[in-house]
Amino acid sequence: MSEPQLKTSTRLRPLKDFTKRALLALRFDRLLVSGLSGFLVLCYHSVPRKGDWYYDTPVLDFRNQIRYITDNFQIIPSENLLTQPGRTEDNIRVVLTFDDGYHDNYFNVFSILKEYEVPMTFFITPGIMEESTNKVTEATKGVRKEILSWEQVREMSKNPLVTFGSHGLFHSAMTSLGTGEALKEMTDSKRIIEGVTGREVHLFAYPGGFFNQETGGLLRSSGYLGAFTSEANLNPWHASRYEMGRVAITSRSRDVPSFAYRISSIFRRARQEGS
Repeated sequence: MSEPQLKTSTRLRPLKDFTKRALLALRFDRLLVSGLSGFLVLCYHSVPRKGDWYYDTPVLDFRNQIRYITDNFQIIPSENLLTQPGRTEDNIRVVLTFDDGYHDNYFNVFSILKEYEVPMTFFITPGIMEESTNKVTEATKGVRKEILSWEQVREMSKNPLVTFGSHGLFHSAMTSLGTGEALKEMTDSKRIIEGVTGREVHLFAYPGGFFNQETGGLLRSSGYLGAFTSEANLNPWHASRYEMGRVAITSRSRDVPSFAYRISSIFRRARQEGS
């Protein structure tokens, strides 16, 4: 996954940081939520002890983010979205997801999941897991990450708070593949994960966020019940279950004020679009 360029002016950054902290202290985030309804899906990647990559969330920051979410919102399992697609209520629900299946998801994320007893969904790429030398993959140019082992996946899947989904067989953009190739990525990855975990796989996360009108139908015919994009929005309860948006959490949202500001920006846009 490529990294966006960080363009924030160094002269403006202190002012922006002060604004984030002030809004958090005034609980502006809670005011924005009032009257809104829908589900917010957060997308994480790697949670190392220390982070240098754009998609890293250091474990201490991640713990603080989970504490903030649990203090302010209700976290629900991703599969609840499949069983309650028509629900309506004046509340926000949050879903936690992780892409790519990095090794630290086991050592750092899994322990926090058990500590806070919150459900999380992990989207993995079986083809990469089986072919990677020494269980290391190139997350992006110049950034190498260790990935989960099948033993770790098997252990995690025994916890009822954990759900595994497919991120494709080899993290290929579904829109760049022919119909037969896309179906193979979908069906083979589903079959492999189910074989390891002993649990049905219902959810898919589009690699790179790429999807089109055809991909939803292919997923449906492959036995999937829902899929996530990378479109950062607050999903209404009636949203298409094959085009559910997610908000990427990156290095720009590490501390709690920045994290709360990131989430609040999604609520603010939803309120503007609904007015």
